[in-house]
Amino acid sequence: MGNSMYTYYNACGKLIDRILRKHGAKRFYRLGLGDELSGMEYTFLDWQTGLVNQLMDYFSLNVAERPNQLPSSRLYRSVPVERHFWKKTKYFSGEPRFIGSYSNQVPPFTADNPFLAPVQVNRELHKSGTRSCRHIELDLRGSGLRYETGDHVAVLPWNSEALVNRIGMLLNIDLDHPISLLAVDSLNPCQQPFPSPCTYRTAFTHYVDITGPPRMNTLRVASHYAKDTKESDRLYLLGSSSPTGKEIYSQWILEQRRSIIDILEEFTSLAIPADVLLERLPRLKPRLYSISSSAQVYPDTVHLACAVVREYTPAGNPVLGFSLFNDRSMTVTTSPHQIAITH
Repeated sequence: MGNSMYTYYNACGKLIDRILRKHGAKRFYRLGLGDELSGMEYTFLDWQTGLVNQLMDYFSLNVAERPNQLPSSRLYRSVPVERHFWKKTKYFSGEPRFIGSYSNQVPPFTADNPFLAPVQVNRELHKSGTRSCRHIELDLRGSGLRYETGDHVAVLPWNSEALVNRIGMLLNIDLDHPISLLAVDSLNPCQQPFPSPCTYRTAFTHYVDITGPPRMNTLRVASHYAKDTKESDRLYLLGSSSPTGKEIYSQWILEQRRSIIDILEEFTSLAIPADVLLERLPRLKPRLYSISSSAQVYPDTVHLACAVVREYTPAGNPVLGFSLFNDRSMTVTTSPHQIAITH
């Protein structure tokens, strides 16, 4: 895996491939190079399609064009917390790992135990015009955290309340209902996709990405939950690795900047359970910013210059993204030459 813009793109994989060939290994199928620039899933599915066809030819196999049954690859199931346990149960409220770490600040502060840093300044740098850039100052006093000039800050975004309310309405769920995630196979549990127990609102606000393009695999799974046959077929095509499917996905999803919310609104017969969606949606990832302040001049304050990007679809509709900064506390943690910040 790598980025084709880099000089040493997938250098390790290419090295292993050369060593195998040097020692007499025979190539069965072309080397696959994951390219983040083109989309990792998109690149992998293109490689996987050819591999599957090669395997089918080699072993003389016939596979149905489309399975009729629901996929059986569920790793988790959500279990509602019984109402009489609500007040007795502690819930995650956005913490990355330790429950209650936002309300009970105890050092040492790490990526798993962030420090709540007050936002001292949040002001606009451009007084006029259409461009927007915010000057942000975060207070590190009392944290014991230190940074060096040139370090980066990782900001953990959250989804806006309006978008979370919208997806809750589309899924027909009570967003404030608490749930726990349990492994389907109790003998072989996997790492949870996000911390639980928590409410649906917390999960959709802090833990999963509801604004980015839905993965092709997610669309294939969703096709089994569409009650209308035409909508089911269309969803499956969007998530397929066929040339037609990939072309439609690129044009209708990527170019039009559609999210999972757009999918739920477009396909009105789609009744995918919320826990299935939560398992399939990617985690919210930090956004990196360069620190613009000098540690020698401002040892207890981190300064950021953050451009505000306003994007529109080809149809002229605004693209709704994450929330990053506002005039409240942000959580801060540090590792060597990197500071991670969440709200």
